[in-house]
Amino acid sequence: MASGIPFLLVLSTLSFRLTECNISPSMIGLFTLVTLPYSLKFLWAPFLERFAYAYFNCRYHGFKVWGVCAQVGLIVSTMLLGALDPMIYLSAVAITAFFLSFFASTQDIVIDAMRVELLATKQIGAGAAIESIGFRFGMLIGGAGALYLASMYDWFWAYFIMGGLQVLGIPALWFIPVENVNAHTAPLFTFFKTLQNSFKHLYAETPFVYLILFILFFKIADTVLNAMSAPFLYELGFDKIEYANITKSFGISLMVIGGLVAGYIMHQIGSLFVVGVSLFLQAVSCLLFIIQSWVGYDLSVLVITIGVESFASGMASAAFIAMISLYCKSPFAASHFTFLYAVGSLSRVIASLLAGITADFFGWAWLFFVSAITTIPAFWFLICLKRTRNDRY
Repeated sequence: MASGIPFLLVLSTLSFRLTECNISPSMIGLFTLVTLPYSLKFLWAPFLERFAYAYFNCRYHGFKVWGVCAQVGLIVSTMLLGALDPMIYLSAVAITAFFLSFFASTQDIVIDAMRVELLATKQIGAGAAIESIGFRFGMLIGGAGALYLASMYDWFWAYFIMGGLQVLGIPALWFIPVENVNAHTAPLFTFFKTLQNSFKHLYAETPFVYLILFILFFKIADTVLNAMSAPFLYELGFDKIEYANITKSFGISLMVIGGLVAGYIMHQIGSLFVVGVSLFLQAVSCLLFIIQSWVGYDLSVLVITIGVESFASGMASAAFIAMISLYCKSPFAASHFTFLYAVGSLSRVIASLLAGITADFFGWAWLFFVSAITTIPAFWFLICLKRTRNDRY
């Protein structure tokens, strides 16, 4: 949950705040660049991993130290972001949001590293579902919770309280029980060698090209709907409370249900099947957003649109985590997972940048139509990946 709270504070919640300040969709799309640390975290993940190995008696205690440091930085940057007025200090808002993303992504490295290495293979699907559920509850707090607080008070208190709530993540991380795994004493100067070996191992042991292309296309539709829904719905006339009630409270609840359903199906059939189902539902969601753009302000249509999109997003998140976990191999499991997940984050940044420009020049309906089309190559690369695996996943 600690990783889910800051995620929307630099995405849809921040987008809604910027929209209220009359910032254009193109500029809001450019603001997605502040989330680049999510895409580039694979660059410093091996360093965190090596430090945890080299300087602590238990490597998991090393991860915990990094996690607590990241959480402190996260709390401070969240509160500072709330204190800055985008209409006056737009550049400072962007810089602070960038640091918030950096600390949040570092925290995610720690969480993912511990999850990938502590769970057995048969627990991957369940672990992905649990992580997705906790993440979605965090999104509910950072999304609907922040919007409610901003409506009741103002944006300063909304972000200040969000920062305060993240204090709970420190004891939650520190008291996770772990085995006493003896640390390795390899020096830090082997970091670049470790990074090189990690990529070589991933390239040799996986259908690398198909995997990367699939991840890039898989995240586009979901990204566009998540990143651009705030300015889109604001433009249609929905206010903060309506947006929070439907897209956050109702929507995130369905995301949790989608994650649970995905976890159950993955246990019965496999993660690749669930990924295919979520891709189909993402395409349907894009088409429903097109209908919403034609209908305009209509709460009943919005409930259906957000319901399908949120359920699909919940399934996709859990299935994606489980799927890429299958391709993470020891002794570089944490670095592999971080890199593959970062590729998805990079796709999110690129898609968001292009989404704002497309919406400005061609309109919302064309944006959602193009997003639906991107699921077709994702389906093809998924089929190629399926052919390379001979197990039940």
